Amino acid sequence: MTDSSNLSNEYTRNFIRLRLIPLMKEVNPLVNEALARTSACLSDVVSIYQQTIDNARMTLLEKIDENVFRISIKNLLRQISPQTILYELLHPLGFSRHLSNAIFKTLSGKPGKIFYSPCKNYQLEKDRNSLLIYQKPAQSTDIYQITENNTDFTDIPVCLSMRKVKVNSSLEIDKSQASAYFDYDKIKFPLLLRKWRQGDWFIPFGMNGRKKISDYFSDHKFNYFQKNKTWLLCSESNILWIVGERIDNRFRIGNYSKYALIVKKKSQNNSYNQNLSIFATP
Repeated sequence: MTDSSNLSNEYTRNFIRLRLIPLMKEVNPLVNEALARTSACLSDVVSIYQQTIDNARMTLLEKIDENVFRISIKNLLRQISPQTILYELLHPLGFSRHLSNAIFKTLSGKPGKIFYSPCKNYQLEKDRNSLLIYQKPAQSTDIYQITENNTDFTDIPVCLSMRKVKVNSSLEIDKSQASAYFDYDKIKFPLLLRKWRQGDWFIPFGMNGRKKISDYFSDHKFNYFQKNKTWLLCSESNILWIVGERIDNRFRIGNYSKYALIVKKKSQNNSYNQNLSIFATP
């Protein structure tokens, strides 16, 4: 089919076909065949390039939580053209070439710098030895109540179990961070489960003075993701336990404790599907 637009040079494809190709034929009469060969060669190059990126994606991206990925800086820098590899890994999440280059420049710098994807709901944190990539966490204002009669909780974001026991010589205390033992008589129900807030403080087990939760995070080198994932177990306005970390010294079991409240953080099934579809090239 032929229409009037075929003869117009306003369209780039027509300008190339009507003006540029005839000039190139003056230099090389077989230019059409040469362009066809080049096109086929470049198609193969693209396939090789894409395979390299796919292999890097499978090798470098480690899924550590739901929608949370980690890239080892050491392993990234071992790649051929690591700056380009980083860009190809990040741009499906909305990180531009400019942002990717800025991130690459921080790899040897101090941890804690955070970059935001301008058009998608993702952020990247430069940690000590890795890059953490995750969705921007919502600021949770939810407060979950735990009543005295409950023993197992399935409607709260942390998998906990709770039981009351008599304190005697046969009581063996589990000293792992997943277990917390409190003097039952010092606690008031319902207990509250919430996220940390600026200004929160507690008295760490074994200490006498107050410590801000934010300072505890800094001392224990919590990254931004870990801070936002942490929950606090409270009795009224008092923090009993940084869940999975440390209890408040005021509520510990002492020589005169009659009953203990044992709260355990149960391991959850985090065997997530290693599907990297959020990083797929659009």
